[in-house]
Amino acid sequence: MTPRQRARLADVVLLADTGVWGEDPSGGDGGVPVLRSTNIDDYTLDLSDAAFRRLRTAALVDKRLASGDILVTTSSGSPQHLGKCCLFLDPQDGHKYYFSNFTLRLRPDVSRIEPRWLFYWLSSSVGRRTLLGLDSTTSGLRNLNRGRYLSQSVPLPALPEQRRIAALLDKADAIRRKRQQAIRLGDDLLRSAFLDMFGDPVSNPRRWPTMSIGEVAAEKGAIVDGPFGSSLKPECYVDQGVTVVRNFNILDDSFDGSAFKYVTPSKFEQIRRSEVRPGDVVLSTKGTIGNVCLMPDLGGLAVLSASGTVRIRAPHQGLVRPQFLVSQMINSRYKRYLRGLEAGSNQKYLNLAAIRSARLVVPPLEQQDRFLVIRQRVRSTGIRLDAGRTSCDVLFESLVHRAFCSDL
Repeated sequence: MTPRQRARLADVVLLADTGVWGEDPSGGDGGVPVLRSTNIDDYTLDLSDAAFRRLRTAALVDKRLASGDILVTTSSGSPQHLGKCCLFLDPQDGHKYYFSNFTLRLRPDVSRIEPRWLFYWLSSSVGRRTLLGLDSTTSGLRNLNRGRYLSQSVPLPALPEQRRIAALLDKADAIRRKRQQAIRLGDDLLRSAFLDMFGDPVSNPRRWPTMSIGEVAAEKGAIVDGPFGSSLKPECYVDQGVTVVRNFNILDDSFDGSAFKYVTPSKFEQIRRSEVRPGDVVLSTKGTIGNVCLMPDLGGLAVLSASGTVRIRAPHQGLVRPQFLVSQMINSRYKRYLRGLEAGSNQKYLNLAAIRSARLVVPPLEQQDRFLVIRQRVRSTGIRLDAGRTSCDVLFESLVHRAFCSDL
């Protein structure tokens, strides 16, 4: 592949437009499914939680997705999520799908570029390096600079070569995703086990006792958010020191420890109110709202970032196990319930009052413990599968690197 075999992204797509959000369909028809950045999960499309909205007639024509379209996240509180993309393939399920205003649709010109080739480029570590410096920040929300993004140069070998390499990457990706699917099946099993044992935690058909999160975490100061205002400015960060936990470290029932910022011990003393300890429940409240997990032991002090994170100090063990609280809050129905408590217009968020007021089912401890035994068994299997997935990921990344930095 020679350096000349490249083109601007803008020159190899027929469309590069943002979507629409529409109106709440309540009281009328059921609306149409609109995909958001939250539907982009690990560079694949999750259609299970599409938002149904009412769109104007023009949008029903102009903003309909077609197979081969690529969706790109254009706004996020997390630099890891900004620019994440997925390839839309029509599921043929009877729905026409649309996309929201915080996503960018790219429709590749198939006479010049294979959609799968472009997707692999944009999602590769090589391609994502071009995102550095392409975003702007307003009030903690990062926005993709669309003009600069479309001006990036993409490799453009002959179409048959694009298709050949994309087919090879498809095969390698399929192996990798089988591991991922096995891990997700374990997660699905846990969610099913929870529903079988306790029912829907929102409608509470089993009539379990309920309490608010504020009542469960009754200790004074148990529920806090990050330091007030802009206490943690970029110049506060140092190379080593006290770990800062940001919202994108918090995943559903797992903690991402791959990237941290740090502050000095003296700065930590100023913001000690926002300290997090092993066993605390940590919740993302801005950007990707509602992700929740237990805080792991990082081997030292840790503190919340300035915004988008909340700590719930380990709940009263005589009422609810911390891990049971997390298992309840990752339920899809509970997440929809939390979204109903969001504040804000342009950027949604969960405030402390809403979190304190959110209701939980509180079954007897022996019932909670039975579920947690099942969870431990499933998670042990998942850990073994995850080790194998890591090897598959390394192999796949090696192939992607060869595809875009040399020749396969």
